[in-house]
Amino acid sequence: MLVAHSEQDCNVHVRLLRQASQTGLVYQCRMKHRIKAMREERGWTVETLAAKVNMSRSYVSEIENGKKNVNNVRLGAFAKAFGVSPIDLIEDDSVSADILDHIHRLRRLSDADRLAVIRHAVALDPKPDEAAD
Repeated sequence: MLVAHSEQDCNVHVRLLRQASQTGLVYQCRMKHRIKAMREERGWTVETLAAKVNMSRSYVSEIENGKKNVNNVRLGAFAKAFGVSPIDLIEDDSVSADILDHIHRLRRLSDADRLAVIRHAVALDPKPDEAAD
C-alpha cells in the first residue's frame, strides 16, 4: 500500500493521480462509482460510511451521486475507511496501463525512495495542477 508521510505528500500523490487520469471529470465520475461499489461490497449503509469518514450522510450521498466532488482530504478519509490506498478508489481503466505500472513499482519502493520519485516527478512538471485541492 502506498503510504504518504504527511498531508502534503498525500496531496502530491493525489495530484499526480489526477494528472494521470484522462480528465478531472472522468476521475471524479469513476471515483464516485468506486466509493459506492466499495461501500456496497462491505455491506455498509451510507450512514455507516459517513460515520467512518466523519461526514454527514447527505454529504456522502451527494458524493456518490456526483453532486459533490472529492478533494484530497476526503479522498484520504475514504481510503482510510476502506483500508486501501487512494489509487484503489480510482478504477484501473481511468488510468493508462503505463501509469498503473509505475504506481505498482512505486508501491514496492522504500518510503524514502518513493518520496524521492514523487519529488522528482513534481519537479519535472512544467505547469503545476492549479485545480489540486
